[in-house]
This record gives sequence, C-alpha cells and structure tokens, in this order.
Amino acid sequence: MKNLLLSTAIAIAAFTVSTHAQQSNAETEPVLTNFPKAVNPKDGYPGGGDVNVRVTVNAQGEVTDAEFVSGPGPVCEAILRPDVLKTREAAVELARRAKFTPATNGGQPVESSTIMSVQFAVPKPKPQKASTGEKFTVIGDRNYSAAQAPEKPAGDPPAAANNSTTNPPDAKKYTVKPDVDFSSANATAMPDPADVKGKTISGGVLNGRAVSLPKPRYPAAARAVRASGAVQVQVLIDDDGNVFLAQAVGGHPLLQNASVAAACNSKFTPTLLLGEPVRVSGIITYNFVP
Repeated sequence: MKNLLLSTAIAIAAFTVSTHAQQSNAETEPVLTNFPKAVNPKDGYPGGGDVNVRVTVNAQGEVTDAEFVSGPGPVCEAILRPDVLKTREAAVELARRAKFTPATNGGQPVESSTIMSVQFAVPKPKPQKASTGEKFTVIGDRNYSAAQAPEKPAGDPPAAANNSTTNPPDAKKYTVKPDVDFSSANATAMPDPADVKGKTISGGVLNGRAVSLPKPRYPAAARAVRASGAVQVQVLIDDDGNVFLAQAVGGHPLLQNASVAAACNSKFTPTLLLGEPVRVSGIITYNFVP
C-alpha cells in the first residue's frame, strides 16, 4: 500500500441520520438542514473516511451535545494517534455547529439523539508510473530494437523484387513498456496510515499469528434470524502489533460489526523484516454458529 498525502479539503458527501430513543419518544427523525463549510486539519489523519458523531438535538433544532462514536473510516476506535485524534476532534466540532429540523412527537418538536456521519474526502491513490522502456522500429511484421534494427532486414528479397526501400515509408516506431497492472482490482481498498518510510507486507490469513484473538459477540439481531457462517475482516497491523485498520470484506451483514470490533481488539507480535519493524496486511476470519 502506498502512502497517501493529506487532503486539505473535506467533502460532506453524505449524512447518515438515525434517531435513538433518549428521554423523549420521537415519532419523526431530526433532519439535517445546515452544515458549516469545513477544512480538515493539516495535521489530521491522511486517509480520510467517515467519522460518526452522536449528537443531541433540542426542540429548536440546535445541537446541545456531541461525542465521537467511530472513525475515521476503518481506523479502530482504540487508536489514539495524534493525527487520528485531530480528525475526530474536527468532526465533533463540525457536528456541534450543525442545524436540524427537530424531531417531533404528536406534531410537537422534541429533543432527540442522532448519529450523523461526516465523510472526509479520501485522497485518490497516485497512478503508478511505468518506466520509459525501449524504443523499437517495426518494419512490416518484424520487430527490431532501436540499437539492433538494420538498415535492411537480413534475408529480405532484393528491393527490386518487392519495391521496398532501405527505410520503407510504413516503418513505425513504438515504445514498449514493462507490464504494469493499473486495474482497479489491483488497488488496495485500505488507506496507508503511516509515513513514506513505513513498509507493509502481506500476511495472508492471520488467525494463527495472533497473540490475543478475542471472540466476537453474537449480536441478538443475528441470533434471532440464525445468521451464521464465516466473516472475513481485512486488517492492517502496525509495527507495534496493534490492529490499526479493520473492515469487513465478507460474511453476513448482521455479523460484520461484531467481527470488526473483535478484530480491533486483537494483538499480534511485531513483525520484523531485515531487523526493521513493518506493518502487516491480512485477513482475520471469524466463524459464527447459531
């Protein structure tokens, strides 16, 4: 994974608003009506992504309280790195300045609790550059490198027989570059949280390498419908052996959040490469049996 440079602009792409019962029995959810223009801190988390914030909205549609819930993006909640904290703090401050149409009960505005998701712009990976390559001269159906192409291909019939010349007009020059995979399937979905000096290696399935691998809880909603099977969580382990990023990449939707939470609480022995600590990307698999 490549290091991603910090994007100073933040795009509010979507707001996920869901009402949670507090002291009132709201019949309608609060609706976001105004959100201030925002700029991500220069020393904030470079990977971007959603930061979920729980806000309390009073009967006037004003936010009276706001607290961090999760994010940014797949960053584990326990991560307290300074740039991550800066982005979380920025999201909470933005949420405090939001305006809503308040929730109602019996047609009257009431106080309610809501979770809003603020999406910070995710920097796009820089395309991989191919090397210049070697130039070739193509004459007819023959290829010659620029250094090897003869003025007249050996073994060709005399010019008089085929009316060809030393440098035929249809000769074309091409630049042949090494094979490079630019496909979207080759791109990683997880941002790189470290600086340019960091290195990341692929570790495959990581279950057997964990020092501590807590079992995920079985959500009541999943148990009610007997949701089961394997859930795969892609993780990025930092050079201290802590899970920095975790996101579900497979399995029943009702089981994914619990699996991600368990993955974030896992612990690994730091990995060394030539004596230097490295980050490890891989998969943790959880199996649920009803």
